[in-house]
Amino acid sequence: MCNNIHDSLLYLLTILFKSNQMKKQLTLFILLLTCIVNAQSFFGIQHDNYAGVNAVMSNPANIVDSRFRTDINLISGDINFTNSYYSFSLNELFNDNLYSQENTTNTSGSNSLYTKVDILGPSFMFNITKNQTIAFTTRVRAIGHVTNLDGNLINSINDNDAFGDYSITNQNFSIASNSWGELGGTYARVIFDKETHFLKAGVTLKYLYGINTGYVKANNLTVQFNQTNNTYTTTGSLEVGNTTSFEDVQEPFNNHGTGFGGDIGFTYEYRPDNRNNASKGQNKYLYRIGFSVTDLGSMTYKDASVDTFSANATITEDQFENGNFDTFYIETSTKNKVKVSLPTALRTNIDWNLSNKLYLNFNTELSLVKNTNPNSNYIANNVSATPRYESKWLSIYLPFSYVKYSGFQTGFGLRMGPLFVGSGSVVNGLLGKTKAIDVNFGLKIPIFQNQIQNKNRNKVLM
Repeated sequence: MCNNIHDSLLYLLTILFKSNQMKKQLTLFILLLTCIVNAQSFFGIQHDNYAGVNAVMSNPANIVDSRFRTDINLISGDINFTNSYYSFSLNELFNDNLYSQENTTNTSGSNSLYTKVDILGPSFMFNITKNQTIAFTTRVRAIGHVTNLDGNLINSINDNDAFGDYSITNQNFSIASNSWGELGGTYARVIFDKETHFLKAGVTLKYLYGINTGYVKANNLTVQFNQTNNTYTTTGSLEVGNTTSFEDVQEPFNNHGTGFGGDIGFTYEYRPDNRNNASKGQNKYLYRIGFSVTDLGSMTYKDASVDTFSANATITEDQFENGNFDTFYIETSTKNKVKVSLPTALRTNIDWNLSNKLYLNFNTELSLVKNTNPNSNYIANNVSATPRYESKWLSIYLPFSYVKYSGFQTGFGLRMGPLFVGSGSVVNGLLGKTKAIDVNFGLKIPIFQNQIQNKNRNKVLM
């Protein structure tokens, strides 16, 4: 039985190469990545003018001059899974067809899996003056991924008849799982208001509480299995880091990391046709351009381990299953501290008011973290175009997006007063095949700005 995370992950990557075990173990590993915290984000809603405090996650500037006097988030969540190897329909998620060879789409080259959980807990924003707003947020996040795993290896794993000799060469894959909590404070203000030109800025500072981290990074790893001798011959090296064993995962607060992070953002609005005379409760722009850098910073686990091993060895299957990882490979270096960077990202957004209550939103999210770094903690790059109908009590979203690994996706979202629910991929899954699945939801208490206009304010939008 493996005693810690690096034993377990190595077991996954070598012993579980047996084809008749891989399907169950791959499912288990995906569940571990998504649930190890005990148990594009928020497509559509995050760029709605009625997103309120939820907008702080993509651009902290957006909370000032909002359509709310106060907005209180009770609970919101976003769950994402995307991959480059399997495609499936929603009705196949919980049956054996999910692992059918007919569902494989990328059978060679580099393959990756990415999953994310993002929960915004009790949080609120309110205006302290006409042109200044503050917010306080609580948040729990988890990101897990398998990156750059060779498709030929996956094919040999997934083929029930391929139980003979096999060989994989020059593997540089990485596997990582990170989870943490955040306490955030945001300040945003109007920088200038020049009738047709309007600019605001915001900054968020975060205290980070690391819950768990674990990773394996392969460097030029080669694995050969000889069925006759029942042996594995491996070369290359492995870097392994972890904070807790699988047995201790239910008590993640025994060994936590700490750190600080932040976001910064700017939003420009073009307000022609005397729209600037509208009330605080009304949208005023013809188009809006936002720019932000999110998740700057890192956290450090002081009581952790990072070990680098030379993987040049020949091991029998029985030896590996009944032994300890440290006995098979030579440890070449070790340290007792793990630093985890946040998934830093560059975000740009353009929102165009087509007509009255109809809008078209263009959004890009680009990771500034290399996914090949050891213990890389990154977002999946995406580009989206989202037409929406938006009013005070109702918004409808139709996101069209291209997401790294899973490709083109189509979804649907709905906001009705204090409730919202949506998905960036549900249409693909219902009408055909998809390589991604996601859902977002939320419940809040909105307190709107007054929409009553002065008698001299006749030319207004909406």
